[in-house]
Amino acid sequence: MYASKPMIHISFMVSLFLGVFTSPSLSAVPTPAEIIEGVKKGRLEFIKITHDLQSKIPQIPTKEELYPLIMALPELKKISNELDFAGYGADPVLPLALIMTKNAVKWIRFDSDSKEFLTTFFFWSDDQTRFSSAHLQTDFVKRASTKESLLKWTEGSSFALRAIRELKGEAWVSEQFEELQAQVVMAILKANKEFEMTELAHVFSQVDGQMALAQVFNFVQQQIVAEKNIHPLKAQLHWLELLATNVSKNYEKFSLQIKLYPGQLMVEVLGKLLVAGESPKLDELKPILDVLLPTQWVDLGTLITEIYSHQAVPAGQIQFVTDVLGVLKTRYEEFNIPGRKEALQQLADKILVSGAISEKDAEGVYQIDIGERSGVFILSSVGNGKYIISVTIRPRDEHEYEVDYGFFQLTSDPVKNSFEAHHFEQGSPTYPHRAYQTWDMVFQLVNDNGQNHIQGELNNNNVTLKFKGSQSLKFSTVLQNRGWNPSTVTGRYRGFMGEKSVELQLVKLGGDNSVAKLIIDHINLPFNYGYFTKIDCTLVLTTGELDTYKWAQIKGRFSEDGNSFNGYFILSGQSEITPISLDRVVSNG
Repeated sequence: MYASKPMIHISFMVSLFLGVFTSPSLSAVPTPAEIIEGVKKGRLEFIKITHDLQSKIPQIPTKEELYPLIMALPELKKISNELDFAGYGADPVLPLALIMTKNAVKWIRFDSDSKEFLTTFFFWSDDQTRFSSAHLQTDFVKRASTKESLLKWTEGSSFALRAIRELKGEAWVSEQFEELQAQVVMAILKANKEFEMTELAHVFSQVDGQMALAQVFNFVQQQIVAEKNIHPLKAQLHWLELLATNVSKNYEKFSLQIKLYPGQLMVEVLGKLLVAGESPKLDELKPILDVLLPTQWVDLGTLITEIYSHQAVPAGQIQFVTDVLGVLKTRYEEFNIPGRKEALQQLADKILVSGAISEKDAEGVYQIDIGERSGVFILSSVGNGKYIISVTIRPRDEHEYEVDYGFFQLTSDPVKNSFEAHHFEQGSPTYPHRAYQTWDMVFQLVNDNGQNHIQGELNNNNVTLKFKGSQSLKFSTVLQNRGWNPSTVTGRYRGFMGEKSVELQLVKLGGDNSVAKLIIDHINLPFNYGYFTKIDCTLVLTTGELDTYKWAQIKGRFSEDGNSFNGYFILSGQSEITPISLDRVVSNG
């Protein structure tokens, strides 16, 4: 027979400590060695010492005194295991560790504290303490003013992020560490003149988190959009090459949002450089080209076509353009697109998204069933070869709310014969909405005897909603007569939208772009994106994202003299469209 283990209830042990066996508190915090030696004497002494330490920790004035105590926690845990506290349902080390790490937060520095200490600190702290430790580092990063200090922050923040991921805590904790890493990289980019490209490559190679990389790309995007000088643009193109290499290494784990960035931003930079007469080398762009999505090859071809459609290729750019066309030819053959240079002129409406939607005449309103509810799906062109989508889920009863989702980025998978829509703010630059969850959608369009049917799924990281339905309204049938392209169309137009009196203030920005403001009952509705398509002489005006993911559009055509405008108004979530009839009352010349 085995001897039975003596059953000493933990409450009895604590009462002993708090009662007759309690000795006067130590006047000072003992050293780690004294603590280790003391707790080896037995369970009661272990409880007495650790309990006494809990009251003294908040009064420790320096990290030089507190850090060694934290480093002693693994040994304390080992001794507590040997004393078999777990057998009595107790853990005297954890409460002490939580107090120690919480009080150490104010001194934690990812750039200077040792990796050994940080590893121990993260292991013994709770998620809130870990989050706070990362949050407080941001101020220190902002004060870093030298190249050496920023490089230390790169190593420290990257190490901390890896350590947190290994502990597999809550997602909001690792996201804060990714946020810190992004802040470090952006601080380095702001001081980029001090860094060699090899150093930047090392910095970028550390960034592998979705949130961190998205913020870095967003920062680079802002720099590119605002920059007009050639030299910084060349540097930013190199940044993209380095970031694209990192995307390639972790390609499978990154979301489509991250995969889109290198190609989107390359086209932006390349356009500015080519217009300015610069000629990049195609080999230098290879890291970016390696991660381009099919639609982005289309964007690249469209860019080249638009820049050179009305001018000869400068002598210094002939080789680059020739090389690009050769690569495009190969890609278009992979996508089953004619490989001649003339095919570039038809990219916007003959391949991938535009081609598939035009072929099926798929623009319009669809009535769908989504889960156990009914809903409305709207697919509409914004006039420049891009498309905008809304999905509205109707409430089942008066206790539920209508839910709207707006999708401002549409891509196509020709192999699967499907489309992918993503919730991005429309326009340039584009980036994920920061205030709400970002939703993605995959769907297919099938035409059966002239009737379009749709099926797909709406999803984020946690929820997937399947839907299917049929087209109830085709936008192509609304405007029967071909429009005109008058010389002047700007100014104020007044008339009716349905039964409401409205005023449309239209401003031409140059080229085929316009902006407008629709005034309804003294309320201004801005349309920040306007495109005039010369193929059918249609003006398409689109808002940005409105509240609760909604958007609105106006589509219409002018009379020959430009003095009248007739069309319709689309509001996401509405099954019906509203006719618009306007006459110009004031011209802007």
